[in-house]
Parts: sequence; structure tokens; C-alpha cells
Amino acid sequence: MIDLIFGAVGLMFGVLLTTFLALRVRALRWVLGVAFSVRAGAALFHRYVSPLPDGVADAVSFENYAWSLAQQGFVAALAQFPGYGNGWGYPWLVSLAYALADRSPLFMQSLSVIAGTLCVLLAYRLAQRIWGQDAALRAAWVTAVFPMLVMYSALTMREAFIILALLFALYQAVIWQESDRLGALLLAFVGFLIAGFMHGAMLVGAVMLLLLLLLNETKRLCAALKRRNVSFIGLGLVMVGLVAVLMLASGSLSIPYIGTLAKGLSVDTWIALAQRQAHGGASYPDWLSPENAAHYLLLLPARIAYFIGAPFPWDIRSFPQLLGLVDGLLYLAVSFLILRNFHAIWHNPAARLVLLICAALVFVYAIGVGNFGTGLRHRAKFIVPALVMAAPWLPHLRWLVLRRVRYVEGNNASGSASA
Repeated sequence: MIDLIFGAVGLMFGVLLTTFLALRVRALRWVLGVAFSVRAGAALFHRYVSPLPDGVADAVSFENYAWSLAQQGFVAALAQFPGYGNGWGYPWLVSLAYALADRSPLFMQSLSVIAGTLCVLLAYRLAQRIWGQDAALRAAWVTAVFPMLVMYSALTMREAFIILALLFALYQAVIWQESDRLGALLLAFVGFLIAGFMHGAMLVGAVMLLLLLLLNETKRLCAALKRRNVSFIGLGLVMVGLVAVLMLASGSLSIPYIGTLAKGLSVDTWIALAQRQAHGGASYPDWLSPENAAHYLLLLPARIAYFIGAPFPWDIRSFPQLLGLVDGLLYLAVSFLILRNFHAIWHNPAARLVLLICAALVFVYAIGVGNFGTGLRHRAKFIVPALVMAAPWLPHLRWLVLRRVRYVEGNNASGSASA
């Protein structure tokens, strides 16, 4: 009963928030309603009817771990801080909520539903800033109904929150690029830090943004020196960027899962990560297991392809993997749109910024993933930015629906006139 009460409170709050946002952003009144409804429906289906495909492994483990901490009391749970970026930050936060209130998986699912709905709003805002209104609506509609995004927004898992933090970081980074607002740049790094708290490898996005910042501000500083009009803010950004890069290069700073910069750039580290992840019935084929550094580099393009599109038809070993096959086909379709229109994306500065940051993240995850199940979950983190980059060439789902409605109404009107 406690689970149902808290869950109902969470879902009602989601209804109120979605209604408020729909009234504030009139262009999204339908898409936000659809996004929340399908996610809330999936959450209720998972809780009371049948588990969703990826809702019986990590989702259960995270929730059970959170409850085991919460049973020790709030102070004891607070003292069990797992450290930054090691992957257990999300269940630790859940344990604090459980310790303050009570155990309610449905309430935690409702928070994921809300986060997933907010992802649709941020996808719209990001695409609108890059491509304009029409492309933004296309990205929002596809994000609202994309199957894996719906599923991960209905489970007690961290994916919806990581995607939300990533989109926030990318949105602020685009604002900084277009307006040079220092506050937006700081918020972008905050977004990456939040995403990194839940999964450390997401900090690679912050590193990539730092390198792009250093390159951009160095160019500006050189131009300013020629004009003898140096900006103290620009000079300060260059100095801060250089210090941060030097600290990464020296090993003073490290990224969870990857380690220091030198270790992260080592092919031996990549091989160890791949071997550690290659387990279970959904592991990659044996021919993708590297034997040495040279072999790994040769296999790298295939591993990236497997991360984006696997499992392929020849990899199917069980019925649940058929769902992964369909998901992989959708990712390959979006990737095809990006590659086909690469010239337009590259020559759009904001889209190029998103592309470079996400390419670095996809590369890091691709080298460390060794099975379909893990890849299915990790690649979901990047599908919304991919949809944003491909937004002008996505189908306009709402337009298709409205066209069908008008067609039916027109036929009915014609039939009435004939009668």
C-alpha cells in the first residue's frame, strides 16, 4: 500500500509538472502529454503486469541495494557514500529517499518518468537552438516515443537522469558557443559532473568540452593579441584550460572507469575493459576479442559498429535479443541520417559541437563494452543528441498523425454530402 500511495503521489506530481510545461510551451502541449503518458503507462505495466525487458537485472539490483542501505537508517546510509562516478551514486541517492520515507519502487519509477519527460523538453530546446522550430518538433516527437527511451524512463535505473544531465550540459554548451556567456559554460560543466556522478565515463564529455574551449579561446587570444585588445576573461579561460589539461596529462586527475589520461589512451587499458565486459550469453562474438594492441586497433571500427547497432541478425541467440535487433536497426537508421547529412551538420557550429562531444563519449563507451546487454543500455544515453543532430531529416510524427486525421475527416464529410 505504501508503494502505491507514494507512487501515486509521484505520478500526480508528474501530471501537474507536465501540464504546467505544456501550458508554458504551447508547441509541446501534445508531445509532452504523449511522452509522459507512454512512460507512466510503461512504469505501471512493469510494476503490476509484467517486467519490461531490461527491468529484471540492474533495475532490481539497484533497488535492492538502495533498500539494504536505507534499512540501516539515514545517517548510516549517508555515510555509505560510494565515491564519485563508480556507478553506485544513483542507488545511494535512492537509499537516502527510502531512509527518509519508506520503500516505494513505483515512486522511484515516477521520478524516472518525470526525468524522461523533461528529456523531451530539452531535446526540443536543443534542436530548436541548432536547427529551428520545425526540426525541434521532429526531434521532440521521436524522442517522446523512442522505444528504449520509454523503457529506461519507466525503470528504477539511472539512464533517464544521465540523459537529462547530458542534454542540459549540451544545451548550455551551445548557449556558451553562441553567446560567450560564462555562466552557461559553467552550467555545462555542472551538467557533465552530474552525469559523471552517476556514471564516471560521462566525464569524457567534460574533457572534450574543455579541449574545445581551450582551442576556441586560444584562437581568440591570438587574434586579440594581433589587435592589441586582449580580453581578461578570454586569457583567464585559456589559463584555466591549460592548467586542467596539464593536470590530466600529469595524472593528477583521473576519470572513473578509465583512470588517468595516459592510462585512458593506452590500448592495453582498452583491451582490459573489453575483456572484463565480455561475459554472459549476450557477449560479443569471439572474433571481436582482441589478442594484442595491433589486433584491437584493427577491430576498433567493428566494435564501434557493434556498440551502435548490435545485436545483428547473426548474433541472435534468444527471443529477448530480437528486441535488441530492432533497437539496433533504429540506431543504425539515425546514424545513417547523420552520416548522409554530415556536411550540413559539420558546417553548423552548434551541431558540430554536439557531434564532437558525443563522438568522444561514444568512442569511450564502444571500447569498453563487450556484450549486447550493456551496449543496449549505454548507447541509449546518446540517442537523444543523435536525434537532435539528425532532426531536420527525421519524420514529422505529429504531421503524419494529423494528416491521417484530416484524411478520415475529409472522407466522412464527403460521405455525409453524398448522403
